[in-house]
Amino acid sequence: MITYLLSSKRLILSEKLKQLPSIQSNEYLVLKDNENTVNILTINDEHRLESRLIINEIIEYFFTEDDSHILLIDQESNLKIYSLKTSELLWTNAQFHSDDDLQIHSITSSFIIVSSQTKQIFCIGTNKFKLKILADLPCKCLFSTVTSNHRLYLILSEEKTLAEYNFNEQELVILSPFKIQSNKIGQFTSVYHHLLIHTADQYVYLWKKRADQLIRLEKASIICQKQHRFVLVTTDNQQMISYDVKENLRGSIRCVEHVGQCKAINLTDKQSNNEQYLLVIGEDNLLRVYTISNGKQLAKIFIHRNLQGFIGVLKNTVLLKIDNDLCVLKMIEDTQ
Repeated sequence: MITYLLSSKRLILSEKLKQLPSIQSNEYLVLKDNENTVNILTINDEHRLESRLIINEIIEYFFTEDDSHILLIDQESNLKIYSLKTSELLWTNAQFHSDDDLQIHSITSSFIIVSSQTKQIFCIGTNKFKLKILADLPCKCLFSTVTSNHRLYLILSEEKTLAEYNFNEQELVILSPFKIQSNKIGQFTSVYHHLLIHTADQYVYLWKKRADQLIRLEKASIICQKQHRFVLVTTDNQQMISYDVKENLRGSIRCVEHVGQCKAINLTDKQSNNEQYLLVIGEDNLLRVYTISNGKQLAKIFIHRNLQGFIGVLKNTVLLKIDNDLCVLKMIEDTQ
């Protein structure tokens, strides 16, 4: 059984939080304001936020897979890598141009950079900080993502094909023509070893390399994912469908009450009881908690103030944005 302790105490006492924050893996919370100042924070054992790094004039930011470093792109299109342990600037590079559409990913402690202008794949490790060309592309890359088994997949323009770069074999392979028109792809990401595509008409597709199979799933308004599981909110807001692609499992959670349009959704990590929970904020200003294994609603919490469309999960602590405050919902396991 899980009980909950809701604290309305603000986690950030020095300022009002106007923008929605973002969560990086299970380690960091990121705040970016209208002046493009990026603040990287972590949460301590007393559930207080501590600032780790504050950098000004930043357009985009990317973390390494092991959360040891962060790569930032500033307003002058310079790339900068900082250590998240020491907050030290370790590397900077000014060879990319402002009109270059860079797609950046990470494998362990290295960054992977796909350049649309040079049509090349680069790698920069955080041990030697040497920018290395991995491969030349036959044409511009429109979308790219990295799977958990360390494969880089790219959707290429003109030829409209799917390509794979294997980091172990250091080889670029052109796969089959992609069956979804590139101009209809809204989101291209990975879940476990597979590809997940969300189109402009709200269809969701799952691609498995082993069978070279593109499976069309339900139409969805929102997708959330964690490790090898993802959850879809159907466009009629009546169901939430969960998929575990590693275990090949599918489950559904039906909304028996009028929730309205889903404002935010997130998954917790697996708890010590091996359960995983789904947290949902609906238009009715209620936070609902569901058990993934059986789809049952475990809790329904009314927030009397304005509950914003944000749910963050950080070190087994649930963060909510209530009005302009960041508040904590601590999950407590009842062992009795």
